[in-house]
Amino acid sequence: MAELFISTNQAGIEIYPNPALKPESGWSSEIAIKQGVRIGKWMGYIDVAAFIQQYDDMMEFTFGSWGTSGDPLGFKSVNVGATEINGAEISISGQGKINPNLTINVIAGYTYMNPISLDLDYVYAETANGYELTYNNSSSDSTMLKYRYKHIAKSDIEIAYKGISIGGSMRYNSFMKNIDYIFTLIGAEGYDGDGKIPGINAAREKFKNGDLIIDLRAGYQMTKTARLGFIVNNVLNREYMTRPATMMSPRTFAMQLALKI
Repeated sequence: MAELFISTNQAGIEIYPNPALKPESGWSSEIAIKQGVRIGKWMGYIDVAAFIQQYDDMMEFTFGSWGTSGDPLGFKSVNVGATEINGAEISISGQGKINPNLTINVIAGYTYMNPISLDLDYVYAETANGYELTYNNSSSDSTMLKYRYKHIAKSDIEIAYKGISIGGSMRYNSFMKNIDYIFTLIGAEGYDGDGKIPGINAAREKFKNGDLIIDLRAGYQMTKTARLGFIVNNVLNREYMTRPATMMSPRTFAMQLALKI
């Protein structure tokens, strides 16, 4: 419903409605195996899966000229045609009791995805100025779907001793290969359009190896109902973006008091 009718502005970027949007349809399949493992005082699970998904009329927010003449550029959800997402993932979870008071918990996972358009030359939309969009001419890299990661890895480890816990987590996203091609032109030398967002190409070159974000935390169970926590997000103070021109938070510190009633 939002994609059909809502017109809004998010962080200075226009979001246009699309009353002609069609619902997605498709099918998916997955095969997986989950195995329990026990080694000494360690017990856990290994889960391995492979999956494939195919969509007709897949919906995707696309950046371009959607309003009338003079309106700003923005995003609109459009049907981009037939697509496929295949891949595999592995996850590991485990717990080890070193002694009755000391416990180590571990969770880790890795996902590989290959999201692609099945018809790169299919004309899926027309902009306000009459430009026909296909995946070939609207992508910075048409070998995969836009705004997707091919590799994602996560891990979390926590050490608990009586009422004290210390933990950390890691998140890795590979380089976002494909974005709307127009983003690579905005602010570029020789581009005669709206130059309000400079530096896209420089930022993508700077972060071409992907994003590695590390968080740390510590906690103390003061009573049965009260727990005090200290959290440091983005410990390395990495600069990273979830999409072009959206810079995420730098290193932040937080105190947390949780009460169970």
